[in-house]
Amino acid sequence: MISLFESFDVSFDTLKKINTVAATGNNQLFVGTTDGRVISYSIKREVSKNSQIYQVKKIQMNKIKKAKVEQLVVHHGMLFVVIGSSLHLLDLDTLEEVQVIQKKKVQKICVDLKPTIDRVCVCQKNRLVCYKRDKEKVSKGFVEKRQFITPECPSKIVWYGSAIFTGYNKHPYSIINYPRGDVVDLEINPKYGPLITFLPSSQEFLILNSTAEDNLGIFSTIQGNPSRSTMVWGERPYKIAIFSPFVISCLPKKITIHTYYDLKLLQTFNIVDVKKIVITENFIVLLTKTTIKILEKVPIKIPVKELITKGNNLEAIALFENADPEKNEKKHKKGLKKIYLEIGYGSLGKNLLQVAFQYFEKGELDPRELISLYPGFKKVKNFKPTNPFSQQNLKIDKLIRKNMGFQDRLKQSNQFERNVERRLDAFRKLMIKYFESFRKKKIKEHLKSAIDTTLIKLFAQFNVKQIEVLLSKENFADLEECEEYLFSKKLYHELAQLYKGKKLLKKSLQIWEKLGKGEYEQEGIDGIEPTIDLLSNHCDNDNVELIWTFSRWVLEKNPERGIKIFLTKRENPIPPLVVEEFLSSFPDKLRFQYIEFLVNIEKTEQATYHTQLAKYYISQLKSVLPIVNEKDLLFKNKSNDNDHNQNDDDEDDDNGGGGSGSVNGTIDDEKKKKKKKKKRRLSLGKESGIIGKLRKQLYQLLNDSDRYDAQALLEKIQTLSLYEERVVILDHLHKYKEALEILLYQIGRNDYIFKYCEDTDINIKQTKLLTLLSIILNPPNNTEKPNVNRAIQIINKYSQFLNPLKVIRLFPKDTPLSLLSEFLNISIRQTTQRSKTSQLFKNLRKMENLKLQYEVTSLNDQNSIIKKNTLCDKCHNRIGSLVFARFPNGKIFHFNCFDKDYICPVTKKNFKIGLD
Repeated sequence: MISLFESFDVSFDTLKKINTVAATGNNQLFVGTTDGRVISYSIKREVSKNSQIYQVKKIQMNKIKKAKVEQLVVHHGMLFVVIGSSLHLLDLDTLEEVQVIQKKKVQKICVDLKPTIDRVCVCQKNRLVCYKRDKEKVSKGFVEKRQFITPECPSKIVWYGSAIFTGYNKHPYSIINYPRGDVVDLEINPKYGPLITFLPSSQEFLILNSTAEDNLGIFSTIQGNPSRSTMVWGERPYKIAIFSPFVISCLPKKITIHTYYDLKLLQTFNIVDVKKIVITENFIVLLTKTTIKILEKVPIKIPVKELITKGNNLEAIALFENADPEKNEKKHKKGLKKIYLEIGYGSLGKNLLQVAFQYFEKGELDPRELISLYPGFKKVKNFKPTNPFSQQNLKIDKLIRKNMGFQDRLKQSNQFERNVERRLDAFRKLMIKYFESFRKKKIKEHLKSAIDTTLIKLFAQFNVKQIEVLLSKENFADLEECEEYLFSKKLYHELAQLYKGKKLLKKSLQIWEKLGKGEYEQEGIDGIEPTIDLLSNHCDNDNVELIWTFSRWVLEKNPERGIKIFLTKRENPIPPLVVEEFLSSFPDKLRFQYIEFLVNIEKTEQATYHTQLAKYYISQLKSVLPIVNEKDLLFKNKSNDNDHNQNDDDEDDDNGGGGSGSVNGTIDDEKKKKKKKKKRRLSLGKESGIIGKLRKQLYQLLNDSDRYDAQALLEKIQTLSLYEERVVILDHLHKYKEALEILLYQIGRNDYIFKYCEDTDINIKQTKLLTLLSIILNPPNNTEKPNVNRAIQIINKYSQFLNPLKVIRLFPKDTPLSLLSEFLNISIRQTTQRSKTSQLFKNLRKMENLKLQYEVTSLNDQNSIIKKNTLCDKCHNRIGSLVFARFPNGKIFHFNCFDKDYICPVTKKNFKIGLD
């Protein structure tokens, strides 16, 4: 049992003539006597050493008539009085009679409990008469609105809105629908009399179904449907009432108080013979045969605390949440959080750590309270803990020890200490989880500072790697406190990360330099990678001194990793010449890695860097490739050409053939059989090791860039067997003949040759094709014969791009015309088509020209009349006798008001466009 209400006696001189009572929430008590008097009292609680009682003070009295006052009802500032068999309405303050609503046949009444309506129902022998007061016509008082026939006068009746709930002694409970007038019988006929009360917060009725076996309380909706679990009494109650969220029940030997949301019995009073229960906002009035008692509700925190102390946490929360049906949401949430925290502290005191933190999270516990409980941590500035343990100077380790079982203490001390440490470790993990969750909320900066500072300390003890994760985001840790703590733990890398998060970059770099040079020691940390990361991503031309100062030791210790500092795009880049000068004191490889970054990533347009990079690639290749003379080239003349294509048949199948002697791959079988097999030449970039990598990089640079000095590179590459690269350089210099000779006689790949001849510019394409034909028909080597068949195949394939006159001049004079017939037929047909197309366009242009001439003539024929008031369209002054000009759009201007005679100074239209 817990304390929900306190019982007080009301001090009356005599109770003999009191028959009924009523009350209001503002400490007014109304008494109806057996001799027809209605008396109002003010009541006030007085506390003495021995007891607490309510003293009464008489205010008003009205003796209506000489008859017993049967019923008093206070409602909406009115006092309804049933006296004798009549119903009177009195003023609540003066007790003056306002209206006699009904003069006879009144047995009892009930009022509509809906707050917005003034209605009263009068119970007669077999009839209910309903009255209503019109708020707009108050002077008319209550007027009759409806009547309902009943089987007998209801023993109990409750009215709410559209439902009138009636209970009879000899008939079942029923619900009368006020608007429609229909009646629903519930088929519940209590053997020992009905009881009805109303739950205003949920708009439900509670009715008694009393039989020989059971005494059940049934909760019903306004429509008559069961709404929640059935309530059970051990004895039959003779009166019931609702004081939210409690059910007040009068049993033969006591009064019980249950909650209606979970039907649990919470308190009892030894009060008997209750004649009347009156419910007000603040207290309950009980009229018994011998006294009047008041049950006053105690502050809700008292029973809640009692339940928490007993470990009934869920019951405590439910009681608080249901205690005030008309609660202020803001205050309610605040109070509920306090309860959560109280439960959390209680659970923590019992070493129920998981439960404690669940409630701390619900109650949004100030993280500083937990910090104050952790051993070895400094007190948070400007914060005084309010938790019950800090007031007892208890830290969490002492609290854990205090609550360890007696048997645990008897065990060996080392085992006991291990158990303590295990629980302390669990507390630490839960604390970290709570802090990480709490810091995501919108909280003040001083709270964030306390949280982040504590997290760093906890991670230093528990999970060092998490410090870097925490510091990688915005953090508010106290620098001085964390600096001291991390240094004492020799966590130098984490201290550097803290400095970095606070924008103290130089301090961070100094620590990593000391780690790199061995002045500080920390397992697994050499300081190189974090230094590279900071200098790459957080330093630019604005703080370039940090780069010069702290990149040097990294480059000296590990140049391959250190060069990454300069291979990062920056918002404010460092001038390349300055970087080059700095890197000049290190191996050349680093400088060229930087140049490679400038060309490929920064996309610099300075030709010197493109040329330098290409020369570097060539020089690297020169150190691993043999030097050759032109006469010693591996693939020379036609024999080498054909032999290479024999080995590359598989590669060239998809490109129209594998032999250089035939575009379509038709190689003379007899010649093919006579050729000796040569070693197959690998494709560009497919060589193993550094050669393949360098060639691929060089070729890509030469192909993608147009900013290098091609002549200088050609001289440097001349003695190397870099044929594909030489082709690109020669093409850059427009030396198509030399490029094609290499493709034909050194590389010998048809797909390469045709790909080279393909060009978006039709004139260059034609030039390359004619050059190719010239080489095939007039070989540079005197030992070779003109390959007419191959030339024929080329001109047939590319006839639409070739000038027939230029092509015919290239062929030997003794070439049969029949060989050229296919090319000439196609070429003549295409030439004719082009001629017709050109003629068509010419005629269209003529028509357009005639149209424009007509427009010019029409514009010139237009007249303009200059009057005295004609204004210049630019300066808006009169034209008068001054020289003027008229533009094709009809605008007129002074000669001084326009600059060009074909551009309108107002509309800016250019009349030259489309007129020339």
